[in-house]
Amino acid sequence: MRAIDRCAILNTSVIVGHDATIGVGAILAPGAFVGGAAAVGDHSLIGPGVIVLEGRRIGSFVVAGLGSTVVRSVADGATVMPQRSRVLNG
Repeated sequence: MRAIDRCAILNTSVIVGHDATIGVGAILAPGAFVGGAAAVGDHSLIGPGVIVLEGRRIGSFVVAGLGSTVVRSVADGATVMPQRSRVLNG
């Protein structure tokens, strides 16, 4: 796999760390961050503002939703979403 493989789409304000790899046809939405030595699999969608921490692996055909922080590696075909909002006061 190349550092950024063919047909990958990296939108504006995307940051890709050192030694990270981006798979075939992967899409990184605006403001996504992929830490150093992390890997994004083929045909995965990394949503706006998603943070993939250093050294984590995102499998193929994964969807990481708006604002998610990926702290563990994610298996192929999974969907990752941030915790839902809750009312703290009132």
